[in-house]
Amino acid sequence: MLSIIFIYIYFLTFLSSTVQHRCLGFCDVYLSFNETLNAIPSTCDKTFESGECFTELSFDYVSKLIHVKFGEQSVVSANATSDDYYLSHETEMWHETFNVQWTIFKHKCYNEDTCDLKYVNTKILEMRKLIWNFAEFQQKLYSALFTPDSTLDTIRCASTDGQPATCSDEIKSCSLNMDNLRFNNTQRGCSSRSDDHARKQLGIKEETAYFLDGKEDARQSLVEYVCNHDLCNERDPYHIVMKLLIEYNLLRPNTPIEPPFSMASLNQPWYCTTDNGKNLASQYKTVKFLHSNLIIYRRAMPFESLPDELLLIIFSHLHQIDVIRTFTNLNQRFQRMIIPFASVIDLTYRNIPSYRLYQSFCQDVLPWHGPNIRSLRLAGNQQLYFIQPQLHRLMNLQSLTLIGERSYDINKFVIEKQFLIDILTTSSCLSELIIFPAERNALHIIASHSSPNLSTLTLLFYNDIPNFTLTTSLIFIKRLYINLWSLKAVKQLLRILPSIEQLYLSLLRFKDSTNCHLIQVPPTLTKLHLEINGFCYSRYGPQFDYIYQFLNAFKDRIYSLDLIFINALREFSIYNRFQSLTKDFVRLQSFQYYLQTRYQPHFPHLFSNVEQLQNSTYILYTLPRLQPFDTVSNRTSVYHDMNYNPNQTFVHSYECPLISNHFDDGHLLTPTLDEQFKLVNVHQ
Repeated sequence: MLSIIFIYIYFLTFLSSTVQHRCLGFCDVYLSFNETLNAIPSTCDKTFESGECFTELSFDYVSKLIHVKFGEQSVVSANATSDDYYLSHETEMWHETFNVQWTIFKHKCYNEDTCDLKYVNTKILEMRKLIWNFAEFQQKLYSALFTPDSTLDTIRCASTDGQPATCSDEIKSCSLNMDNLRFNNTQRGCSSRSDDHARKQLGIKEETAYFLDGKEDARQSLVEYVCNHDLCNERDPYHIVMKLLIEYNLLRPNTPIEPPFSMASLNQPWYCTTDNGKNLASQYKTVKFLHSNLIIYRRAMPFESLPDELLLIIFSHLHQIDVIRTFTNLNQRFQRMIIPFASVIDLTYRNIPSYRLYQSFCQDVLPWHGPNIRSLRLAGNQQLYFIQPQLHRLMNLQSLTLIGERSYDINKFVIEKQFLIDILTTSSCLSELIIFPAERNALHIIASHSSPNLSTLTLLFYNDIPNFTLTTSLIFIKRLYINLWSLKAVKQLLRILPSIEQLYLSLLRFKDSTNCHLIQVPPTLTKLHLEINGFCYSRYGPQFDYIYQFLNAFKDRIYSLDLIFINALREFSIYNRFQSLTKDFVRLQSFQYYLQTRYQPHFPHLFSNVEQLQNSTYILYTLPRLQPFDTVSNRTSVYHDMNYNPNQTFVHSYECPLISNHFDDGHLLTPTLDEQFKLVNVHQ
C-alpha cells in the first residue's frame, strides 16, 4: 500500500514538472483604456511550449495606455512545485503623484494553453471600474489623506507603538507602511524629510499564489501612503483607504482590512508601556484571552472584522475596566462600542477589581471617561478613598450606589461622611442615590448638601435607627426606598418629605398601631409599597388589625398599593378578609400583592395566583410578581424574640440570626432555645 502511494506522489511530481503548455512568445502590445484583448494579436503570433507562461501588464493613468508584455519572465521565485497546483499570481502596484501614476501586474500561469492571454483579457475587464473612473477614485483617495491648504503649525502622527507623536516643525505629514499579513512589520509615524517633500500618495505591493483546488496563499500585502492632517495614519483613515482599494479592484477582495493582534506582538513595548509610562498590562490579558478562546485565522478573519455582537460576547468575559483601558482611542468603531461600558460602571460584588486595577481606573480611566459616566456603583471604603480626588470629573453622574461595610470603625464613618458630602456638592446632575447600609445621620447630610436634582433616594439601615431631627425638609425627594424599625419612625419620616410621590417602605416590627391615625400623609403621595419582613408569632409580629389601621392612614391619598408579607398569618390567606384591607380606599387604582404563608388559602381560586411549595407553604401573588427592595434586613427572615414562644416553627428563614446584636430597652437580646425549637430550611 505504501509503495502505491509513493508511486502516485512521484507521478504527480513528475507530471507537474514536465507538462508543457503553449505560451505567447516575447512581444509588446499597447491598448487604450477602452480596448480589450480577446484574440492573439498579429504582433504576437509566435508561440512556444513551456511549463510556465509569463505576462507583465501595466496601466498608465496619465497617458491612459495599457502596456502588455508577453513572455516577460520577471516573477522571482515562481517556479511551480508539487504544492502549487500549477497556478500562481503576483501583483505589484505603485500609484504616485507628480504624473507618475501606474499599476503593474506580473503574472505566471501553468494550467492550460495561452493562459497568459486569458489572464490579460480578464484583468483588463476587472480594472475597468478604476480606469474609467480614475478621477473619481483619485478624489476619494485625496480627500481621505489630505486636507487642502493645511496650515497646521505642528502635526501629530500615530507612531508604531500606537501612541500619538508630535512631529518636528519642518515635517508636515504622516506616513504609514502597513503590512496586512505581518502586523509586526508595520511602521507608522512622522514622515521623513524626503517623503514630506515628495509625498508618495499611495503605494501597494501584493503577491498571492492561487491553487487549482481553490486555495490561496497571500505571501505579501503592503500598503503605504503619506498624508497631511492630524493623526491621518491611524486606523480609521487606513480603513477608508483599504475599502477604497478593494472597491476599485486594486487589492484582493479578502485582503484583511485591519491587522489582527498577534501573540508574537505581545513582547513588544506597545502592549506593556507607552511613552508616558502608563501600564497597559491589561492589553496582554485581553489579547491572551482572545487567542485562547477564539480561532481567528489572520488571513481569513481579522479581529476587527468580527461583528459587534461577537465582540460584545468577548468583552463580557473581561473585566469592565480592562475593556475600557484596552480599546479607548483605538478607532471610532471601538470608541462607540465601549460607551456603554464607560457610562455604567459597576465595581461591586463579582465586579470588585483588584487593588492595582482599581488604581488604574482612578488614574487612567476617569481622566478620559469621567464625563461619560452616568451610573457608578462602589463597594467599600478603599474604593471611596482612592476615587475621592477624582470626584470633580464625575460632573454628569446621574446615579450613585454606595455599598458600605458592616462595622463600627470610626474611620469608616469619617470616610463615608466626607465622600458623601463631596459627591453631593460636586455632582449637580445626580438624580438617584443608593446607600446601604446607611449611617444614622445620612438623611441630615443629604438634606444639607444635595442639589434639587436628587429625586430618588434609597437608604437601607443595618442596625442604626435613622436620625429624623432635621432642620430642613427633603423637599426635592420624589421617590424614597427605606427600611424602618417602628411605626413611630414612619410618622417622623413623612413630616420631612412634603413632596414625596412614591414611598417604598420596609417595616421590621409592629409593636402597636394606636397612633396610626396621627400619621400625616403628604398630599403628593400616590404610591405605597409596603414590605413586612418576616412577622410571625412573636409579640412584635403585627396582627391583621394592626396592618388594617396602618393602611387606613393612606386610604384618602394613594392610587397604587403594593404589599409583600412573609410568613403571613391565617387571616391573610382568607380572600375576603385580605381584600377588606383596601375596602375604604377611595382613589385606589392598582393593588398588587405577594404573600407567603403556611396556611392553606380559603377559596384559592379567588386569588390571582396560588402555588404550593415543596415544604407545604403557599405563595399568593399577582402578576407581575412583586420584588422586594430591602436586601439588608434579611427579607426572608424574621426578627425573633425567641424567649417568647420557643415552640414555633419558622418557615423560609434562609438567614436567621440566633444571637441578636439588637438592643431593646438597653438589654442585649440573647435567646435561650427550647428543645422543641425547630428551624425549617435554614441554610445559614
